[in-house]
Amino acid sequence: MIKTGLILLSVILLFTSCQSDSSTEVAVGWTVLSIDTKNNTSDVSFELSGLPVENNWTLYFNHIMGIVDYESLPSGLKMERIAGDFFKLYPLDDFELPQGIFNLPYKLDVVIQRQSDAPGGIYLTIGDGEPIIINDVKVEGIDKNILADLPLPNPQTRFDENTFPSFIPKEQLSPFIPRPKKATYDQDSFELSNLKINAPAFLQNEIDIANRLFKEKYGITTSETKEGSNVNISLGHNGPAESYRLKVSETGIELTGKDEAGIFYGLQSLVGLIDPIHINGQNKPIKIRQCEIIDEPRFSYRGVHLDVARNFHSKETVIKLLELMSQYKLNKFHFHITDDEGWRIEIPDLPELTDVGSKRGHTTDELDNLIPHYGSGPTVEGSVGTGYYTREEFIEILQYAHNRHIEVIPEIDIPSHARAAIKSMNSRYQKYMELGNEAEAKKYLLHDFDDKSEYSSAQNFSDNIVCVCQESTYDFVEKVIEEVVNVFEEAEVPLVTIHSGGDELPYGPWQKSPVCEKFLANNSDVNHTDDLHAYFMKRFKVIMDKKGLNTAGWEEIVLEHSEDAHEGTVLNEEMIGQAYIPYVWNAVWGWGREDMAYKLANAGYEIVFCSSASLYMDMAYSKDPEETGLSWSGWTSTMSAFDVIPLDIFANAKYDKNGNPLKQEDIDNKVRLTPEGRKNFKGIQGQIWSETITSPEKLEYMVFPKMLSLAERAWGVEPTWSDGNEAAQSNDWNNFSNTLGQIELKKLDANLGGIKYRIPLPGAKIINGKLHANTRFPGLEIRYTVDGSEPNESSELYISPQAVTTSDVRLKCFTSNGRSSRTVSLDQYYNVDLKQ
Repeated sequence: MIKTGLILLSVILLFTSCQSDSSTEVAVGWTVLSIDTKNNTSDVSFELSGLPVENNWTLYFNHIMGIVDYESLPSGLKMERIAGDFFKLYPLDDFELPQGIFNLPYKLDVVIQRQSDAPGGIYLTIGDGEPIIINDVKVEGIDKNILADLPLPNPQTRFDENTFPSFIPKEQLSPFIPRPKKATYDQDSFELSNLKINAPAFLQNEIDIANRLFKEKYGITTSETKEGSNVNISLGHNGPAESYRLKVSETGIELTGKDEAGIFYGLQSLVGLIDPIHINGQNKPIKIRQCEIIDEPRFSYRGVHLDVARNFHSKETVIKLLELMSQYKLNKFHFHITDDEGWRIEIPDLPELTDVGSKRGHTTDELDNLIPHYGSGPTVEGSVGTGYYTREEFIEILQYAHNRHIEVIPEIDIPSHARAAIKSMNSRYQKYMELGNEAEAKKYLLHDFDDKSEYSSAQNFSDNIVCVCQESTYDFVEKVIEEVVNVFEEAEVPLVTIHSGGDELPYGPWQKSPVCEKFLANNSDVNHTDDLHAYFMKRFKVIMDKKGLNTAGWEEIVLEHSEDAHEGTVLNEEMIGQAYIPYVWNAVWGWGREDMAYKLANAGYEIVFCSSASLYMDMAYSKDPEETGLSWSGWTSTMSAFDVIPLDIFANAKYDKNGNPLKQEDIDNKVRLTPEGRKNFKGIQGQIWSETITSPEKLEYMVFPKMLSLAERAWGVEPTWSDGNEAAQSNDWNNFSNTLGQIELKKLDANLGGIKYRIPLPGAKIINGKLHANTRFPGLEIRYTVDGSEPNESSELYISPQAVTTSDVRLKCFTSNGRSSRTVSLDQYYNVDLKQ
């Protein structure tokens, strides 16, 4: 057990007491008392003062981490999980409020290890009064001393990790990411000024986008003409879909593509050839190296998944992400628009889905809005938990993506992860029942009100599974799919695939449902509640087939449902050959499903590889307590996606999600892809889940530069180190990290007003009285101070080891537009005599 310091949610709140008109100060704190890494538990405590004497108050809060041991609570107070991560704390009738600070200790079945693990969205109600918001939440005290049993990153470990990335001259690097399949560069250059473009009319969309990039990024003017053109664009490249050939010579530029997408990506590469020193039209004339590039994608599916249900992201944020995806040759946008915590697409004939399901805030019945989640708080309007896309906004997103050769794959998450839809349709039911229209009330009902089934989902919901035994559920599904089809048709954008979700179905739903008991008794094709998930998926696919659409879902849709719940590993034989497309996510090292993508591909399924271990961009970058994000699948840095070998993740597998060495026998026993299985491997997708992402800035921090590694692995050639050659892998990372630091990050600094990517913390050591420092991405500046002050853009620039006479050294990495990393302080890591 490790004694820890205080995590103080230092909150001072004024409200009017029920007893008098005088103001009362209420302070709420939260303390980690100890952690036990062996038993994976934490002892924590709320600290409350200034509460009203009457037992008529309730404290509400969100807590995403762990299960509360209610037996560990002191008497007189009760804590309840309302649903998901939303709790309430309130006094019982016999509770006597102590004077001063009241401590409420309890135990969690998880090790608290980062600041974002603390409760959020805290507010108070007194009687039937309005919620009193607690805004000023500060988390303090989690540091290397508190988490002594956890190997945390520090300046020295970062220095050791960064030792290999050595500086490579920029002219030896690829000028853009993802690096092309084949490229030769000459020393001679071609000047980009007054570009005269000759291209067929049907490529106007691609030309318009390229012209905008030339103008907005670099101030380069373009015109379209057949006479005297120095940029000639045409189809006719002899290669696979999306491929292109780009040649830059002393006389001009020739671009041929296999198709419109190939032309589009060739133009992106042409823009990518421009050195970032020319951004915003600086350092003219603007020249690019003469070259010949022959390029094609490795995988036809190169995807990004964005969750807008857990926390909402605006249309503008989505469009910005789509723009960046297109520039890095990513072509599939998996749009996660429904889940337990929110419904984000307008369905005109079912207004409750957005009137209720798109809103979160304080409520006792959820008839007007959902309860708060993930710290979204009691106020509905302006909350990160509230929002949806109108039909017009959704059409704009679809058209923007389509013009950039990105296919949008909407996800309607069902039968699990459907709480927002269930509550919305319950509200609809209530409305029509009050109007005396029972038939309309039940028309799209998703819930059996008499169901006494007991279950708990992965996110701790016990009411998020639709009743698959009643026809109104399928009427709802058909109605929603019809409306989704209609909005694509109105946008004049092809809809190819709808993703059904279908993941993380707990064991227990439908077992005590009278509706399902009757259904099973009258249906000879379905014998047990364990078969109902597969039954639902078959019904879902029938609806999809009528619309001519592909049916996709997370991997659970083609697995047997059993007491293993969403951790099951048995393939449902009846589903094989039925053209389902599984998106295979559960690759947590040590959980047993690391090879599921290969099992399913070998069985004949076309699969999309979505590995949580390497491609979940919402996982925290590292064990650093100040890093935001989750860590249930481990940690994902920029290197994680780069290091993954999609067609054989075991070739370079070394550690489990906690950093412990993997047993070789566990690796040897895993299934590998067969030659036939390789044909079914459609590609890879990076996931962005939004539980901890509450702003556009946080989204960019978590996604960039991780997404560039994803693009490299999705488009680029199969690594030469696919056989596990560690030296080749290190050399390749060295090249890639230099390309990031010297070229691509500088482009991101100016792109779309500046992308707020995560800036890596510098590594540093004092060796023989000299400061040694380095960075994960060579090309970033390191600046430092030796007087205890915060480094800024005017501080000393680190170039080579420098003699220092104090360990009170502070360092930061700086970008080309003046942003900086967090501060690294050496003083807390050194207790040495520097004079020796």
